[in-house]
Amino acid sequence: LVMTVIMGGAAPVHSKSRRQKYDKMWKARKRECEKATCGHLIPDEAQNCVNMCISEDCFGDIYASEPLEDGEIDTDRNRAFTACIRKEAREVGRAQRNKYKS
Repeated sequence: LVMTVIMGGAAPVHSKSRRQKYDKMWKARKRECEKATCGHLIPDEAQNCVNMCISEDCFGDIYASEPLEDGEIDTDRNRAFTACIRKEAREVGRAQRNKYKS
């Protein structure tokens, strides 16, 4: 048990801070989408609009074949969507770092 806590606590610190950085990026985009692009919709009915605004590619991969119904919460697809936008954010970050290195 002690070994698990020690090993489990040591490794994820670096990746957790990166994930938090990328989460801040897409959550800021989400707030922008909720206010500007999808602000004219009722919040319970705006989730598809907000998700599409955050990332059209991830929306297409996760929700396009079966969009959310108004007020629907689909935890599994939400997790997949979040993973997709985190991946996109990482790729954007890498591209920017590589751009500055060149």
